[in-house]
Amino acid sequence: MPVTQSLESMKPLVHEQILELQNKIQLLEGDRKAFYESNQWAVKKNRESILQLRQGNKDLHKKLAGLLTGDEKIIKEAFQDRTVEQAAMRNKSREVGGDSHTRGVGGSCCVVTEKETAKDDPWPYEETLR
Repeated sequence: MPVTQSLESMKPLVHEQILELQNKIQLLEGDRKAFYESNQWAVKKNRESILQLRQGNKDLHKKLAGLLTGDEKIIKEAFQDRTVEQAAMRNKSREVGGDSHTRGVGGSCCVVTEKETAKDDPWPYEETLR
């Protein structure tokens, strides 16, 4: 009966392999759990970052709206009697940089700077082409 003897001798080997595979499965489950927890933590941090960035965007939009409203008020006061020029200035883009404002598409048209003039000058700015 050599077949039964060989089966009997293989049982311990198979049993050892089963134990080894069970240990590997437990390790893999632990790794999977750690990976899942790590990813959940990363997702939570990313959501917090997104919320902070959205709040920052809201604040910046409010600040921009306030600045544009202020610019509108200044334009309205400066062009009180000049409705055509007021409408034209309202549609121009401006970049603030010190005492000068850039007008035109992408700031490439001209630079408007304050000039030293008499106090009664209705237009206290001068334009220079770039």
